[in-house]
Amino acid sequence: RWTLAPEAMASLISEHRGSLSLRERIALPQHISALLQADAIEAKVYLDANKELATEEHRLIVGSVNGNVSFIHRRVVSDADRPAFQKYVRRLLAPHLRRIGFAPKPGEPAEVALLRPSLISALIRKGDDKKLRGKMLGYARKFMKDPESVPPDMARLGMSLLVETGGKPLWEQLKA
Repeated sequence: RWTLAPEAMASLISEHRGSLSLRERIALPQHISALLQADAIEAKVYLDANKELATEEHRLIVGSVNGNVSFIHRRVVSDADRPAFQKYVRRLLAPHLRRIGFAPKPGEPAEVALLRPSLISALIRKGDDKKLRGKMLGYARKFMKDPESVPPDMARLGMSLLVETGGKPLWEQLKA
């Protein structure tokens, strides 16, 4: 791995990223993650870099930024930091979900179909997006009444959330 001074890294990612090849841009999120894990960059540089990289639209870059969000969530976020982190997650990932749309569309590219579930999951679980959580729980309830009425990815995510929050009443309903 290579490293740069924090100012040079910020400049590369914010001002000169366009001069990198797609392959190099795809590698950046994983690279900065490795640098953070090796204590070669400060957390602020990492967070700022992910914020800049989140402006990319390529599925692999957005997916890697999403992975970095998960890494931060698991390793760094304290209870006191949680509200600010949730806002950070929504600021990074919500624009991508708005861009591709919440619901699957007939004939949409596979890249979009692959990205949507991970964005929704991160926005709900790490970004605490209550409106999105409500939509997904609605899909789960709809699925329980008519499984064919809900796209499979949406059913899986919705049912996962429902099971996490449903408790004993849901368990009794599922057993019946």
